This record gives sequence, structure tokens and C-alpha cells, in this order.
Amino acid sequence: MNNLILDIETSGLNSALDRIILIGCKLSDDETKIIYNQSEKDTLIELNNYLDSIGEFNLIGFANDFDMGFIRVRSILNEIKPFRFKRIMDLRNILLDGEKKIFGKLNEFGFFLGIPQETD
Repeated sequence: MNNLILDIETSGLNSALDRIILIGCKLSDDETKIIYNQSEKDTLIELNNYLDSIGEFNLIGFANDFDMGFIRVRSILNEIKPFRFKRIMDLRNILLDGEKKIFGKLNEFGFFLGIPQETD
């Protein structure tokens, strides 16, 4: 089964008011797919079409509750049926062993795990 890494970029943190700007997807060893359109609705439609086209997959992300919640709310507000994700793996929950009271960005977790960081 394929693994899909998915991440979204938004105009803010409030899914009721802010918008999805861009969605990045990486399916196993395939090329990275960047989904960006002038309209958020078109971006979400393209995401749903892409997800429908790849068949069964495990969704891997970091803080998936934010990304998936944002996609769900913005889909409903744009009158699009939200994609139903079935198998979800959240790296933050795995790293924290289910403890949800600790927050941090992915690069901060990488630093504490000894993963080399990119520099500009």
C-alpha cells in the first residue's frame, strides 16, 4: 500500500475564516505534487480528484488534526464533499506517545531527534 505525505499551507489558523493557499502531496516514491489554483474551491476539487486517482493509501502527516480539520471545514464551506481519509498516521502523536499537551514545529522535533537541519 502507498504512503501519502500531505501538508497544507493556509492564510491563517482559523478554518472558518482563513483559506487554504497550497497543498503539497508526496506519494511513496513518486514526484511531489503541489496543488495550487487561484480559487480555494478549485484547489480542493483538484485534491479530491488526485486522492481518488491514487487508490488505497496511508496518510502520513504532522499535526494531522489541524490539516485534516482545515480541509474538512474549507471543503464544506466551498460546498464540496470532504474526502474521507481512512488510514491516518500522525507523526506528532507518535513522537509524543499520544501526549497532546506538548506543541512544537516539525523542525523543532527534528532538532531534538538529532536530524540535521537545512540552513539557508
